[in-house]
Amino acid sequence: MPTNTAQPLPPRQCEVCQSREGLLDCGGCRVVSYCSKAHQVAHRAKHKLECNTVRTKQAVLDAVTSEGHDLEEKFPADDNIMMTRREDLVWMVFRDRYMQTRLALANALVAVGTTTALAGALDHLLDMLRLYRCGFTDARTTVPSLLLRLGRDQECYDFLKWWLLADPGGVTRDWVDPNVPYLDLKNADALEPCDQLIEEYPFLSDVAALTLVKVKLLLDLESLQKVSQALEPDGGVKPTAKTPTKTKTTAKTTTKTMTKAKTLPPEVVDMIKREALGSNLLLHRLDILSATDHTLRIARVKRQIRQLFRQADMNKLFWPAFLNPGVYLTMPLQFSPLGPAGEVHAALQMAYPSWAEMPGAIDVIRGLLAHRN
Repeated sequence: MPTNTAQPLPPRQCEVCQSREGLLDCGGCRVVSYCSKAHQVAHRAKHKLECNTVRTKQAVLDAVTSEGHDLEEKFPADDNIMMTRREDLVWMVFRDRYMQTRLALANALVAVGTTTALAGALDHLLDMLRLYRCGFTDARTTVPSLLLRLGRDQECYDFLKWWLLADPGGVTRDWVDPNVPYLDLKNADALEPCDQLIEEYPFLSDVAALTLVKVKLLLDLESLQKVSQALEPDGGVKPTAKTPTKTKTTAKTTTKTMTKAKTLPPEVVDMIKREALGSNLLLHRLDILSATDHTLRIARVKRQIRQLFRQADMNKLFWPAFLNPGVYLTMPLQFSPLGPAGEVHAALQMAYPSWAEMPGAIDVIRGLLAHRN
């Protein structure tokens, strides 16, 4: 069965030779880097269109921002005008122009796709939500994928949990009052059950992002289990009644393993375990890092992944399209079809890159889809 050839998002590097030393940023877009002027010239033809797009969007945003400063002088306010003056026609018109212009710049940065560009897009989207958190769904639903692509997995889970639980039923939270706590959830337990998170039928892109968080947890727990089996005297598995009687061969092997484990200081074992993690979701979980058997946790996370898989599978087009996204990734959203196909189109454009950049992630879905069929 074919496996997913994942290509993790590289750090800041030269776009031509992938060198990471002596880098210079493009003077136009400032989000693409080169190790020399020669490589910048060589890459110019390929980079020109996206560079000009970013420069144009930035110039338009600068102009609209300047208009906002002029409005503030005419209509001074001490509070967050984006939030509290939503009924003021002048500010409503400006707010919509400003947000749409800033969203266009963020989308242009996402299209560039470098680490610097994605971080810049994320900063724009998060600030847009801070300024006007009760609108612009496109900004809200794009953030989780960007956090995942940038390796900020714990922040992604905190963000998803806060938004999915912020206003059950959509009737209790005052989204306009800037003094109401916002994104004040930190280091939530990503291993916890997800029933409550999906009971309000979240966006398909949110379910995809939440599923990837759980998949990353699964892969990390499996890696920790392998480390424990290699380093711990008991192989990282608790003995059971069915454990076979030791033979001379297994006794020798166990003795060697115990000797090997005893020769490694605890801080070295801890370092090895941390290096085995592909995500930051478990870095602060000392209880898990110190454990030697993760069998029950692995089984629990697998059940959660199957639950989220079924949630997204309510749209029967999603997971098959996920394995063969094709035109869904290249067709502009303004040409999106209506109904379930349109929902899949939007969700894939937001969520798929974060999955494609995580080794082993899409293979998990491929296995689940095979059992579904």
